[in-house]
Amino acid sequence: KLVFTTEHSDIDGFHLTKKMRYRHSKSYIERLCNDIGYEMAHFSTFDLRKEVGNQVTAGLYVLDI
Repeated sequence: KLVFTTEHSDIDGFHLTKKMRYRHSKSYIERLCNDIGYEMAHFSTFDLRKEVGNQVTAGLYVLDI
């Protein structure tokens, strides 16, 4: 198993925010998994923190490697 979190984005792919932090979409992580032969066993989102009054969402991934 490989377990990790990202700052989640609904925009496909990944992008750098104004705060210089990367956000990743679930579809982007799924493509990477397919490319390297890993299977996504679990995905969920949760509230990570507030940043300038806005909630930042995290993506929690569990991969079978």
